[in-house]
Amino acid sequence: MIHASQTTPGQYYRATRRPPVGVFYTAPRQTKRNTPREWVGRQLSKGAPLANYWAWFLKSHPDCVLMIQTHRGMDAFTGKRWEIRTRILVAPDKRLRQVKTRPGYRG
Repeated sequence: MIHASQTTPGQYYRATRRPPVGVFYTAPRQTKRNTPREWVGRQLSKGAPLANYWAWFLKSHPDCVLMIQTHRGMDAFTGKRWEIRTRILVAPDKRLRQVKTRPGYRG
């Protein structure tokens, strides 16, 4: 188990307690534009629906970590696979575990 602040780009992580089915996290590469503060600023300028929530989260956790959350699944009727990728802020003390592969698609 490691904390979110210790994650490395290119690795796959899952939550340690009751991980949702098909959900995993990855850490993006760190650049000037890929910091939590820059990301929240872009969300606020775009008028994204959750921008104020992320701004509040950044104020309450100034050393939070920007991560990519991927949710995978399979449509129950057609059987088509789907994948949703979103960027989220994670508290630096959130416990994650590193996994070798991404989770599969489940119905």
